[in-house]
Amino acid sequence: MEDIVQKIIETLSIIRLRPKMYFRNVGELKAMLAGFNMACGLFGYPSGFDDAYRQAVVERGWKWLPAAGVLPALIENGLDDDSIVEELLTIEIEAWKKRYSN
Repeated sequence: MEDIVQKIIETLSIIRLRPKMYFRNVGELKAMLAGFNMACGLFGYPSGFDDAYRQAVVERGWKWLPAAGVLPALIENGLDDDSIVEELLTIEIEAWKKRYSN
């Protein structure tokens, strides 16, 4: 795995450890991840809701909805905001690992 991808994964892991230092709620996390992924794409590391992301969602036991993503399944299963934040960050990290594992 390239050094830059490892740094991206490390950064997401640090955010997952102390999420409230970076955002206050699920909406702000989604906005932060959208900007983060856009910046990574601009530097040649595309990401987002691709096959690697969908695979990470399904492997973690969640239902993927093409028009809505995984968030409705997390809410439907009764996860509180802190648990949703942790799960979304975990899925993001796993997707990065899958996407650039070669």
